[in-house]
Amino acid sequence: MLRLACDARVMSNRQRRPFPLGAAAPGFARYPREERGLQESTIHKYRRQLHEFASYLSKAGATSFAELSPAPLASFIVDRAPGMAPCTRRDLCGQLRIFLRFCHREGITDRDLSGAVGMSQVYRLADLPRSITWDEVRRIMDVVVRGARNFIDNQLHHCQRKSGIPQCGI
Repeated sequence: MLRLACDARVMSNRQRRPFPLGAAAPGFARYPREERGLQESTIHKYRRQLHEFASYLSKAGATSFAELSPAPLASFIVDRAPGMAPCTRRDLCGQLRIFLRFCHREGITDRDLSGAVGMSQVYRLADLPRSITWDEVRRIMDVVVRGARNFIDNQLHHCQRKSGIPQCGI
């Protein structure tokens, strides 16, 4: 393998999969890049999520994209949500909503189904507990008091050394 890499040009022969749902929604492959100005990494995420959505629709037996209803959209998100982090779940819903709005705008679907995909809220401080027990309050206060005592002791020691006051003088 090393000889091949050193002597000859190594090229990737892997074919890129076509954009998911490209036949059902022509033009969406260019939409994120050209109209929304998204970067390739973001488009790659769209591609991955839409590929999973397309495989879910084929497993569910959806024959026509124009006949899509809110029920399979909700079941797709419910099936995928348990294994996802809250931010990933929010991104999935957003990407699916953008795709469904595009389909409605282009006349692929009769109605705008993006409202059927609920957006989950992700709060920055959601991991913090809403309350703590009295034992936890005592432990925190012990740490604070101990830290304050150490800080005061250190400051006094520093002042003693700077001023030349003997240690027993304070």
